[in-house]
Amino acid sequence: MDYIAHISTQFIGTGKSDDPYRPQVADAYKCAVVDVTGVPAKEITPTPNSYVVEVTADEATMAAIVADERYPLWWVEPIEEASDVDAKTA
Repeated sequence: MDYIAHISTQFIGTGKSDDPYRPQVADAYKCAVVDVTGVPAKEITPTPNSYVVEVTADEATMAAIVADERYPLWWVEPIEEASDVDAKTA
């Protein structure tokens, strides 16, 4: 089962084409990441250098991210399969 979460992460990179700004969590773990702040990377303040991203990952990866103190957790929940949702509404 996959999980979805909002976490705080730092950005890394120099902003150059060969080293773009990116969320640190995406380099540390195999996961899908979407910025939910809407703030362009060049406008994120260097201190505290933190923004919120939505992370989607498998159960083991999400457990590791949640346990990693570098990434404060806002919330996490399982992603229900369509068949699970259909069964609940039937």
